[in-house]
Amino acid sequence: NEKDKELAKIYNLDKPVHYVIEGITLKDKEVYIYNFHNDDCNITIKNCDFDWGCSITANCDCTIDSTHIRAFHLLMIDTKNLTIKNMDLTNELAIAGADLSIRLGATENINLINANIGKEKERTKVSMIAYKNIELTNSTVNGKEVECESKDIITNDNSSLNGTDKVKIKSDNIDRINISSNTIVYNDKVLEQEEKKEVIIEKKDDDLTNKRLELISLLRNLKDVCENTAIGEIRHKPFEKVKK
Repeated sequence: NEKDKELAKIYNLDKPVHYVIEGITLKDKEVYIYNFHNDDCNITIKNCDFDWGCSITANCDCTIDSTHIRAFHLLMIDTKNLTIKNMDLTNELAIAGADLSIRLGATENINLINANIGKEKERTKVSMIAYKNIELTNSTVNGKEVECESKDIITNDNSSLNGTDKVKIKSDNIDRINISSNTIVYNDKVLEQEEKKEVIIEKKDDDLTNKRLELISLLRNLKDVCENTAIGEIRHKPFEKVKK
């Protein structure tokens, strides 16, 4: 409260707080980290080993570095600025047929550096939502479904989004992004493909991409009309009347 803040100023204690959790191993419990009140601080988790998951909710900056999270059903991390680096964030003990979820959220930025998030061949849904930027450097995000939403999305050539079923992207500005999926949803418009293949979306190709999306929508509508024609109807009118 305000009284505590004034008291901290008097004794010159109003300094940013940096919490460092390093070298800790927990083999029988899930880890929960919360910070709801102090946004003038930083949390760093480094060289830790958590066997049964980790949940972080904090309205401050958080960095997770070289930490092993072995098993989880739902992995949820929600912070102000989130950095994950030097990590392989995959579930090593997934039960066959089980749905897994990884949710990464930030009120400002998400940065992945030398990170591998999720497994493409498992029933994993990965969601990354940041209000300002999402940046991938030498990192991959994999899952049955992958969702990436931010005002700006920035990746380098060695980074990619890979979805077995679907990759969904929503952004005002994409510098460059490599995508591998059967179905790609780009700003609520569907890019359907006959087979899974890699696609590169770049900022300079926005106009061409939009024209391609419009063409796909037109062809989809034409396909519907042709199917109706095959059963003797166009727009729900008898075929013989249309011929007159």
